Amino acid sequence: MLLPIHIFVAYMVGAWRDWDRKLLGLFVIANSAPDYSFIQMLLMTGDFTRTFFNHGMVSFLYVLPFGPLGIIGNGFHLIADFFTGGIPFLPDGVWYGLPRMGWHLWGKFILVPWEVPIAVIGLYAAYKLGVGRVAHSLLAFLLGYAVFALLSPLYIVNPYLSTGMSFLVLWYLYEKAEVLERLRVLGKGERVKA
Repeated sequence: MLLPIHIFVAYMVGAWRDWDRKLLGLFVIANSAPDYSFIQMLLMTGDFTRTFFNHGMVSFLYVLPFGPLGIIGNGFHLIADFFTGGIPFLPDGVWYGLPRMGWHLWGKFILVPWEVPIAVIGLYAAYKLGVGRVAHSLLAFLLGYAVFALLSPLYIVNPYLSTGMSFLVLWYLYEKAEVLERLRVLGKGERVKA
């Protein structure tokens, strides 16, 4: 499934549950979790191939610090990918899931027909959530990629180490240090001064 569609799924659940921006951001991170370490593969090897260490059963271990929403969001991601081409769920290298059937985008990516209604409903859910919550969730999503990109050199040491450490740092920055909340408060303070 294309990554924006995973985010739309998070918006659908977030709008249904009427989550605040912090819970929504966490769920967007969780729904994107199995794809985060692609940036490390790309930066360190130039390869963009999915492998078991970041995409499958083991990915549940990485999101444990994020609690139940981390587990559920990661599960949603894997279920979605099962129905849109399959996933290497076990370390045997076999892809489990339905075959990839859809429209090719840019040669590499495939848009599966049922992703279209998900995107439409997801856009409506984003509208219902409002600009503030959606913007915060997208910042949380980008924070994940920033953390993974900065810790890419660990990939050369060990992919499991780089993925696990990156998720721990991301969890700390988002949940404990609350960097996005601090930036929001700082931004409000600057506007008041101005």
